Formats: sequence, C-alpha cells, structure tokens
Amino acid sequence: RARAEKQVDCLLARAGFQVTAYTQTWSFGIQRELPGSILVDASYVGTKGTKLNWLQAFNLNYLGPWVETMSESELNVLRSQVPNPFYGVITNPTYSLSGPVVGVAQLLKPYPQFNDLNRFNTPWANSNYQSFQLKVDKRFSKGLQFLVTYTNAKSIDDASFSSWTTWLGGNGGTPANPNNRRLDRALSEYDISQIFQVVYVYQLPFGRGKTWGTSWHPALDAVLGGWQTNGIWRWDSGQPIILGLDSGVSIPTYGDQRANVSGTLERATGSTDDILNMYFANPEVVSRPDNYTLGTAPRVMPNIRRPGTNNASLSLFKEISLNAMREGARLEFRVEAFNALNHPQFCGPNATYGVGNFGKTFSQCNSPREAQLALKLYW
Repeated sequence: RARAEKQVDCLLARAGFQVTAYTQTWSFGIQRELPGSILVDASYVGTKGTKLNWLQAFNLNYLGPWVETMSESELNVLRSQVPNPFYGVITNPTYSLSGPVVGVAQLLKPYPQFNDLNRFNTPWANSNYQSFQLKVDKRFSKGLQFLVTYTNAKSIDDASFSSWTTWLGGNGGTPANPNNRRLDRALSEYDISQIFQVVYVYQLPFGRGKTWGTSWHPALDAVLGGWQTNGIWRWDSGQPIILGLDSGVSIPTYGDQRANVSGTLERATGSTDDILNMYFANPEVVSRPDNYTLGTAPRVMPNIRRPGTNNASLSLFKEISLNAMREGARLEFRVEAFNALNHPQFCGPNATYGVGNFGKTFSQCNSPREAQLALKLYW
C-alpha cells in the first residue's frame, strides 16, 4: 500500500498539483456617514479558492474513461463475479478481497489489490464566491442602536459535499464522473443567495430622565418608564435543492447516478397544503436516466431552493429603579420570545426521484414560538 501511495504522489507531482491550498480575496467598498450617527457601508467582496481539499478523502482507484464507451451488456459483465486471483494471497478475513470470487470491475482498477485507495487533501477542488454587501449601522444614541445588513451572494464550487452538508441532501461520495470532475461544478450546497437581517435595541423615550416624563412621579415612572425593546429579524432565500435518484445504476467505480432533468424545475405556488403535498410545479421534467448513464441533473440545482428563513426573536425589558433602597440598584424584568411571530419554516421536500413521496414535505425545520420570563436584580 505504501508503494501505491508513493506512486500516486508521483503522479500528482507530475501533473503539477501542490498540496498547499490557497485563497485570494478582493474587495471594494464605499462608506458614507449620515446624520444621526448612521454609517452606510456598501461593498463588493470576492473570494477564489484554489487547490482545495476534494471531498475530505478521495478514492483514486477507479476505472478510466474507456468504461464510458462500453455497451450495457459489457458493463453488466463488469458487475459479475469471477475467480479471485488474490485468493489465498490476501488472507485477512475482514478484507473483501480474501474471498474466492471477486468482481470483474475490481480486477480492472489501477490497483486491483485494493478496494479503495484514498488520499487525504487531494488538491483538486476550486471555489468562487462573489457578493454585494450592504450595512447600515447606527451607533447608540438617544436610546437607539441598530444594524441592518443585506447580502446578495453566489458561491460556486466543485466539492462542497461533506458530513457538514449531508442534511441538505448531498451524499459526500465519489463524483458522478471521477474522470471529469468539472461535471461537479455547481452552486455550493450551503449557498444562500439573499440574506436580510435587522438587529436593534431601543430604549423607549418615556420616564424620568427621558424625552417625555422627566418630572413624572416615581410611582408613575415605575409603571410607564424604563421600557426597552430589542429584536433580531432575519429573512433569507434558503439553500438550493439537491436532486437524488432512487436505485440508480451507475457506471462501476463511478459516483451515484443522477436523475435526468429536461427543463427548468420550478417551485409550486398555491396554498401551504398544496406546496407541502407537491413542492415542485413541474415534477414531470425529472426522469430516470438509462442504466450506466451519468444523468443530466447538476450536483446542485441552480434555480430552485428550500424554504428560506422568516424569523424574529423579540424581547421587552422593564427596568425599575431601586435607588431608594441602594444607590445604583435596579430590578430588570424581561419577556423574551424566540420565533415571536410563530412563522413555520418547513424543511426541504423529499428530492429523491423514484420514491413515492417525491416532492412532499413532512417536517418543520424551526421550533414554534418559545417565550420565557426573567427577573434580574442589580445590587
């Protein structure tokens, strides 16, 4: 095995590959300060990743491009079993090549004595991120502070499937065609094209020492003064859909077969029940490819996304002065609500073509409204 890995390292070196990944980042921004301690910042940000890690660990033991020219009957032969020439030589019972028979495709691999030959940090992946970023920031003054951000971005790569994104539908396995990794170039699985967020803190101008109610009686101030509201709002467009295929028949040693897509897959409109029952407006554009073909669907669909976020976390604070008991002492009462408007965010639909519930949504990805009360004493 060590000798085989050394040969692979030599092949990588001859091909000009370096094991050190690098990124290039560039940006251009304009800032403008407005009255009221408000700063507006508009920026363009780009990042390019080169020679990045491909799939955490990549199997180099696969058949060459010649296998794509074979007929279906010839490919069926590759899936058949023949006497194992390593039988009695490889004796470890936990190793599949120790048995009396072996697959024909296994014997045609570059390293037939190994099932897989994985190399970590194979420097073959690339990424490209472009974004417009807008920020409006008001520093705290007159009881108000807020931050508004908007991002319009696009992230493209050829290897963003891993254990961190499998919940989106990625399989993290071998590329569809390991002999042509360019076919895996698509939107990043974690891409979110638009994000709008608002964060604020506002001390209401009522009560002693405020704009209104400076001379209020302490009893009235204890009821109407000292209120503060806070909020975190977020809206985004959601992550892209990743189509799967049930029981696909892929070329031996190639990645999972993908579905065929004959048109632009679109999101359905109508009532919530209609969308939950069938998320796609035109599911007929998705079909099963012939055996041993790659399928026309990209790794990540470019135009249709899972439901996005529409969430607000809000709170209301009430501060009660206890100066009569101790200077600087106060009591703070809090009411905090997460998903305060109780907006449901449904998970993505079942995007595996060939199963009976294709296009159906079964679960909610966020929690219903949660509220909590707290009382805090500053002494």
